Amino acid sequence: MEQLRSELALILGEGISRLETISEQAQSRLYALYDNDGKPMPLVAKYFRHQGRAALEAKKLTMLGHDGLVTVPAVFGLVLSQQPPVHEMLLMARFNGVSAEAPARTAGRWEQLCEQIVEGVLGWHRIDSHGLVGRVDSVQENNWPAWYRQRIEVLWATLGYLSPPFFTLEDRQIL
Repeated sequence: MEQLRSELALILGEGISRLETISEQAQSRLYALYDNDGKPMPLVAKYFRHQGRAALEAKKLTMLGHDGLVTVPAVFGLVLSQQPPVHEMLLMARFNGVSAEAPARTAGRWEQLCEQIVEGVLGWHRIDSHGLVGRVDSVQENNWPAWYRQRIEVLWATLGYLSPPFFTLEDRQIL
């Protein structure tokens, strides 16, 4: 953690008094940064253990931020570190606010929040993926026919493996 703090201080050109883990996942960690006075800095750092994932997430966040209805963090920079262990970092805008998990005070406000979330997700699904598919940490780039063919192969293999008793030879021939 100390190495990461000093690396970020060097990159940003100012001291960092501490890092606070906001979120931890299998392949990444999100850190809040605090200046020498202990005040929160207006950015966060997302640390990635594997190469290529930070750039892909930056691309997806930029695309969602540009075309989506829901505000996503602006990406300020991508850091490719060669210090062991080799890692990558995204420097992104820090959002203040209230968690969506916080209870709404009235039923009307809760319903409004739910509608906004649904509209935001539907808005994301209307955005052209530019060939990017899979989870956020996926490094796969694909086009629609290849993706569809891959999904059909997986479904067919699963169906063959499970061999449900109600699935007749006639059903297989139709498919």
